[in-house]
Amino acid sequence: MKDVSKTTKVDWHQTIRKVGLLLTLLINLLVVSNAKAEKILIEESPNFSKETPSKGSVVGRAAAQKYFIKDTTSDNYSNTRLLSLHIGGYLRSKAYQWGDRSSLEKVGAQTTGATYKIGEWAQLMDLNLRVDYLQYEIDGAHPIKISFIPLLTFPDAAARFPLYFGLGAGPGFFLSQMSKESNLSLDYQLIFGIRWNDIWRSSGFFIESGIKDHIHVLSDGQFTSQFMTAGAVFRL
Repeated sequence: MKDVSKTTKVDWHQTIRKVGLLLTLLINLLVVSNAKAEKILIEESPNFSKETPSKGSVVGRAAAQKYFIKDTTSDNYSNTRLLSLHIGGYLRSKAYQWGDRSSLEKVGAQTTGATYKIGEWAQLMDLNLRVDYLQYEIDGAHPIKISFIPLLTFPDAAARFPLYFGLGAGPGFFLSQMSKESNLSLDYQLIFGIRWNDIWRSSGFFIESGIKDHIHVLSDGQFTSQFMTAGAVFRL
């Protein structure tokens, strides 16, 4: 029975790793293809014309300039960048095969970070880059990690809908780690939040909850959690 249990844990660990890698690849493909999608939208716009200019018409830079005039009637969030800063902790957390114990609860300490909106996908969702600074506490040790998460959030901020959810996955790098444990992890997040934009000028407030999990790439360690954070969002 002992050998079967160990085999099941290893298979489950490998399955999560493969799913996480596929999720990371999918998100990165969406980020790369966003530029192509925006180009297609511009070319299909009724204001975009490929007709040969008639005699006496304005051509060159002067003619092209009108296509780059900002639409002042559009939402303030549709063409701007957003920066969110957050801080919080864990409502629950559990580690598996991390350190000397097979499992240990309440190992998450604190999570802080920043999220930067880098673009939109088909005017439906936002493309973000999240950088998290994560602290843990395991048997007297205090591992510290920084993670880089490409994050998709729906709906986009321009919709002004207060509720949103998102998902993302990316690499994590331990700045401080326990001995014989992997310094590289695969992080994945599933989030749900509520935001209030432009409470004071171009700044707002948000509360967020969800899961921030990871698996160790070079060892059998795994971390699962439910977190809650709060912070400010700024329109740049």
